[in-house]
Amino acid sequence: MAHVHSHTHAHHEGSSITTAFWLNFIFALIEIVGGVIFNSTAILSDAVHDLGDAIVLLMSVVLERQSNASATPKYSYGKKRLSLVGAMINSAILLSGTVFIFAKAVQGLLNPEPVSAGGMFWLALLGVGANGLSIVKLYGKQNILERSVFVHLLEDLLGWIAVFVVSIVIYFTNWYRLDAVIALVIGSVVLSNIIRNLMRIYDMLMQASPDTKRQAELQQKLRALADVEQIHDMHWWTLDGEHHVFTAKISPKPTADIRAVRDNINRILEEYAIVDSTIEFI
Repeated sequence: MAHVHSHTHAHHEGSSITTAFWLNFIFALIEIVGGVIFNSTAILSDAVHDLGDAIVLLMSVVLERQSNASATPKYSYGKKRLSLVGAMINSAILLSGTVFIFAKAVQGLLNPEPVSAGGMFWLALLGVGANGLSIVKLYGKQNILERSVFVHLLEDLLGWIAVFVVSIVIYFTNWYRLDAVIALVIGSVVLSNIIRNLMRIYDMLMQASPDTKRQAELQQKLRALADVEQIHDMHWWTLDGEHHVFTAKISPKPTADIRAVRDNINRILEEYAIVDSTIEFI
């Protein structure tokens, strides 16, 4: 029964991610064409955002299958860290697109050109609908990947609402600079996400603790065990943000049953998503 439940969950999870990918990818292409036709930097900036989300979703589906591959002599931890590779590729693509958008937006601020407010209006309306549908599809999901995608789509929805409002203002006022301003705002949101992702990647590559507060809590629980005297050289780091590795040197009390101590430690480690632990008793 457990196997069937796991398979069904994975199927629905993959289905939601795949649907969200196609919605984002197809709409990103529509945005690129629309942004060029309507001469809107704001639409192009959102196209970069949507394309980035689509790439993340695609890599999530592909890399999830690969990352669950069994360990080999060469890849002793398996391929859990493929998600880092995917995150770096996505960040590089998004960064390139964002730099292009910033350059175009600054040019639009200095030398504003006519923008098709009507085209922006209808495309923004379509954007609200497409992102709203993706959000409904992922609403209430508990998987960490799906929740992170949900937040990205919510940002997209807010961006399209902003484009929608700006298109109405431009239609009545011809304030074409607003298109460049909203492009800079959306680009800044994308850039902040890129920076956060790069910092997270850096921490993982440097084998930083996934959570310093939880690490202190873990150490406190281990020290509280009746047969543990001292803990030395404790290290807790993450493979991919979800699967963690733990190593430590532990001094048990002279009268302690080593096997019982190890079992108690393992029970605690299970609470912290630790998939591999190395404990040396000294």
